[in-house]
Amino acid sequence: MSLIYQPHIYEKILSTPYASGLRSAKIITGYASSSFIYHVIHEFPELKLEITIGMARQNGISKWDHIEYNRISSTTNRLTVNYYIGNKPIHIKGLYWESQKRDIAFAGSSNFSWNGYRDFLELMTAVPTEELVVAFPENDILSCNNPDIDDMNIIVDSITSQQPKNLKDIALTKEVVHVPLFSEKQQRMHDRSGLNWGQRPEYSREPNQAYIPVPKSIHDQHPDFFPPKDQEFTLLTDDGESFVCVMAQDNRKAIETRYDNSIIGRYFRKRLNVELGNYVSLDDLERYGRKSLSIYKIGCDLYYSDCSV
Repeated sequence: MSLIYQPHIYEKILSTPYASGLRSAKIITGYASSSFIYHVIHEFPELKLEITIGMARQNGISKWDHIEYNRISSTTNRLTVNYYIGNKPIHIKGLYWESQKRDIAFAGSSNFSWNGYRDFLELMTAVPTEELVVAFPENDILSCNNPDIDDMNIIVDSITSQQPKNLKDIALTKEVVHVPLFSEKQQRMHDRSGLNWGQRPEYSREPNQAYIPVPKSIHDQHPDFFPPKDQEFTLLTDDGESFVCVMAQDNRKAIETRYDNSIIGRYFRKRLNVELGNYVSLDDLERYGRKSLSIYKIGCDLYYSDCSV
């Protein structure tokens, strides 16, 4: 029986079976990450995923992950996410590919997340499909889009079951960078980039398009702070919003919202009390009372931004 270790888990368990023609996978996992699921569902454009999260009742499902599970499900029609709410938590990690010709199954230690499939030292192994299938619960499961889910007390604002529970309290214990929202070198606002990326009427750009600029000096001082280019991560905000983002452009100089570049532009305009579609000026930042964003690294795919005054 072959054992699969990092760094081959993603390739052997996801990429290779998909390349061989398999298109439908079922996953049971203790925990999951919405940014990782977003990446998988979009890297493999014909893949259908059904995921059961076994520790939902024990530790809860974060609000931002829950929102993303529903959004990805509704926009792709290729994702089903179930929360197991039985009395005895399920900590099993396994995946099996279904097809009319052959089934392939794997089990081991990898949660369905970047940590489980790339960053942590994990072990997965091929197993008989019939032995893994019986680990999937038939009862006490709740679809993420169930209208009664708010009454189940499993959607939480915290990222940990341990104290402190307040997101900002947790963030303040983590590594932080302070990202200017204007050009510090020129002491002026970016005219056609940053928060004003969409201010290009000659190209018929959506005027709210924007990104958070990350100067080279920050990468030089904190080379491992942000994820690699084009890898999805979740950015939480101090006022309760969340976005799936990527590091983008040359030298990872931009934090962009993955599925619509105007989302982050609309967010900042509303926060700065600037009319949607309008140019964001340095005066707008000064009037708001802050010209930079504090970004805390909570995990490999989870960041917290503070723009409070």
